[in-house]
Amino acid sequence: MRRVLTVLWLIVGLTEQLAIASDTHISMVINGFSYHLPRDYYNERNTGIGLQLDEAWGRHHLMWGVGTYRDSYFTQANYFGTGYNHRLWDANLRASRWYIDAGAVLLVAKSEGYTKYYHVPMLIAPLPWVAVGNERYAMNMMFAPAPNNHYASVLTVQLKIVLF
Repeated sequence: MRRVLTVLWLIVGLTEQLAIASDTHISMVINGFSYHLPRDYYNERNTGIGLQLDEAWGRHHLMWGVGTYRDSYFTQANYFGTGYNHRLWDANLRASRWYIDAGAVLLVAKSEGYTKYYHVPMLIAPLPWVAVGNERYAMNMMFAPAPNNHYASVLTVQLKIVLF
């Protein structure tokens, strides 16, 4: 946990100057819950925290994220992800700019649970990604299909709060 917080602090320090540009934003992400199919015995309260850096060029967005959360197997997981999103829709609604983004993220995650059940030291997976929100808050959603018939597919949800 201490390593993750150190990495998060370094990212904020190193990227603070980038955030001055209007198309770069640093956000805190709060990992909240997941939904598994089938539901079985998985942890669906995946609490955790992380940081997300977004860089935008018109409708094209690059994203980098790092954080920690309680995974589906009730163990602590640390993650790094990078991805691309395309702005599908945006509009001014009630004095706020709302949007829908869709794309993909490459997730790298490590936990004792993933090592025990998937028999890999680190989970590396390209996953579909959707974000719905406005200029201050968003809901990030990611879907991980079952790697084979022995495990569950999972939809995860994060709350994103733009810091600067």
